[in-house]
Amino acid sequence: MALSNFTVLYDPFDGAKLTDTNTIFIDADTGDDNNPGTRDLPKKSLQSINVTGKKYLLRGVFNENYLITTGIGIILIGDLNTVINGSIIFRGSGAMGANLKIANIKAIELNNEVEGAGATPSFNIKNCEFGLLNTATTGRLVLQNTVAGSFMGYPVSSGKCTIKSALIYATGIDESIISENIKFWSSSSDATYLISISPLPVITNTVIFKSAQWKWINNTIPVTYTTPGNEIADIKAALLDYANNVLTVTQQKTYLTNVANNIFGYGTIIYDDSAPNVRVFNRYDSGGSVADASLNLENGNPALTASFTKSIVGKYRPKLNVTFKAPREITDTGAETGNAGTLLATVNESISIDMSSLQKRNKMETDVVSMYPGDMFTQWQSSFMPASTEFFYFGAKQILQTGQHPINAVLVTPYDTPATPSAFPKFLAPFNSPVEIAYNATTNAPILFNDLAALGIVTNKNLAECGTWAVSNACHEWYPLMQAANVRVDRPRFRHFVLTLIANNAS
Repeated sequence: MALSNFTVLYDPFDGAKLTDTNTIFIDADTGDDNNPGTRDLPKKSLQSINVTGKKYLLRGVFNENYLITTGIGIILIGDLNTVINGSIIFRGSGAMGANLKIANIKAIELNNEVEGAGATPSFNIKNCEFGLLNTATTGRLVLQNTVAGSFMGYPVSSGKCTIKSALIYATGIDESIISENIKFWSSSSDATYLISISPLPVITNTVIFKSAQWKWINNTIPVTYTTPGNEIADIKAALLDYANNVLTVTQQKTYLTNVANNIFGYGTIIYDDSAPNVRVFNRYDSGGSVADASLNLENGNPALTASFTKSIVGKYRPKLNVTFKAPREITDTGAETGNAGTLLATVNESISIDMSSLQKRNKMETDVVSMYPGDMFTQWQSSFMPASTEFFYFGAKQILQTGQHPINAVLVTPYDTPATPSAFPKFLAPFNSPVEIAYNATTNAPILFNDLAALGIVTNKNLAECGTWAVSNACHEWYPLMQAANVRVDRPRFRHFVLTLIANNAS
């Protein structure tokens, strides 16, 4: 087995490195359950997940169900594009005190069946996608960056999630999207308990589709909308009317009345997600249902700005876990010298600079990596920042001022397929902001560095190296280019690419 088959190197929950000592590796394609489960010799099936207190790194497509009966301290981590075409079922005694963490996995179902006295299992779920997510339990649930076709649970905290059908019980939902319906608890056997629930559920920083139905379990609560901008008041009035005129059990009526008066927290909006409005999600099927739960990045999408912190609401598909090859030394013009680079080093998935290095440039490069279908190339986050300068110039070769820190960039090389380079030019991607490319509005061709002189724009790049690259908002020339006539801006869209991280030092 080649080491490169697994690309995830660190635990997304605590940042610890995944090693043969603390992790069991499972590869659906090339593993063998008779193997020891190391990175080089992985196991094959989910059935080998049977040791409590262990981390498991899964890779590939698993056409099987997985039944957890001893879930204390188990951590399931998916490598790139890990899919379970089956169910993860959590079953055991109520008092087992289970603790289950799951990250970067797409599965048909995650279903908690732990019941009985002392049933307090804990779930921590990140960057996952489930057709059904049922974690109904009195234990703790932390839910982040997760898509659920149908959701039943009592989250202690949730953020940036996409939920089609949400069951509201004791606690609410934050920074999420609810697209189809919101159901309230209505078990007659628990009617007395309903009036003692604290805290009451609150939905904050969330986009709720205007078409989403409000339900008392399976009975739809009719909502009549009056004037635009009054949607929350209309829903509140409908809930109060249903409680007072339809419900007959006193405790249930009291519960829904209290919920109606408290459920809408700050930042929550009711949004009409239909044409001609900006659609929240990236793609819909012919019937108008969401076919791709990644977000549409057009201006005006409320899912991009609705949260209290103005961060992105809702769910992108799991982030690309990018593993760079070893650093390589390159010259000022970008040619490799054949020497091992020392300027860049990877520490816990971040990039650091050895400031004492005498080398002028280093680069690290990925293999061809791919995004999910329908996703858009938008943003790369990085903690790689010069600490003592106000100015950041991104590029493969910039004019350095005295005292400036190293300059860095991410070079993107598009591919049509994982094996075929694209005719679309290379370009530089900025850190911590969306990527934009300048186009000639007449020809619709990307503007290259070689085109800048004719537009009267002086470049401080080495055109021998990057003359045929497209100009992006990572470039120093971007700002004067935006003042030129006949220039339009768009974001690149493609699935396959190579990333090269380039750094210069100040010597």
